[in-house]
Amino acid sequence: MEIQVEGLSALQRELADQIWACDSQEDVDNFIGALPKRLRGQARFVKEMMTIAVWDSVVKEQQEYPEAMAVLDKFMN
Repeated sequence: MEIQVEGLSALQRELADQIWACDSQEDVDNFIGALPKRLRGQARFVKEMMTIAVWDSVVKEQQEYPEAMAVLDKFMN
């Protein structure tokens, strides 16, 4: 899977590369925890942006949205 997160600074791109290289959520958490405190907030922000990008990619690949349609049906009918 390939994702794209727009508007990141050079530091944030480096953090994103390091996060992407992690093999598990535990590895990501350990990586962020090992960063200096001044960088942890940036790393958490990048992680969240990457998570959103992954979900965006998944949604774009779907052809049908049964769960969303079920919720919409409640409001439309």
